[in-house]
Amino acid sequence: DFDRVVVDDKLEDMTGLEFAQRMVRVNPLVNLAAVSSLAHDEFHEATEGLGLLMQLPLRPGAADAVRLARHLRTVMSLASGESG
Repeated sequence: DFDRVVVDDKLEDMTGLEFAQRMVRVNPLVNLAAVSSLAHDEFHEATEGLGLLMQLPLRPGAADAVRLARHLRTVMSLASGESG
């Protein structure tokens, strides 16, 4: 069992977004971030209804890691009923 996944833009046998679609069918509560080259609006359109945590750029850096950690903390605190 796992509750967090970061998926790359392209995998050996499918795209990261195809993987995300499959993953949420298996575990709809997983916190999934996806590396994607899509523009923000295109990413939103492609992932609508999947509940992805966030989009990461093709070459995520330290600032992206901090942003991801903040999002995860927010989601985990909401899930546990803690306040901010």
